[in-house]
Amino acid sequence: MGENQEKLPQVLPESPESQKVSRSKRRALKRHIRESLRSRTRRATDCTVGEITQVTISDETFPFDYTDVQQFNSCLSAATVKDNLDALTLKWMIWTTRE
Repeated sequence: MGENQEKLPQVLPESPESQKVSRSKRRALKRHIRESLRSRTRRATDCTVGEITQVTISDETFPFDYTDVQQFNSCLSAATVKDNLDALTLKWMIWTTRE
């Protein structure tokens, strides 16, 4: 063996048989993936009013279009909040000073 090969740890199993995954583990993984996909689909369909985007936030009727808190939460993604935090903060400040 070469000098570099001796320094590397052996991370691969020695035989293909030891790489096999049991049928029950494969089934459990498939079941978990299916459930994960279903929950993502349900979450994605919760927003029926329309996804909140930068354009939506800049509209003067925002956030009044979203009368249901669950709709608002479903339609506003974490990425949109992160990308538009300044605009959202300004909207909130304007909205709270109107009262």
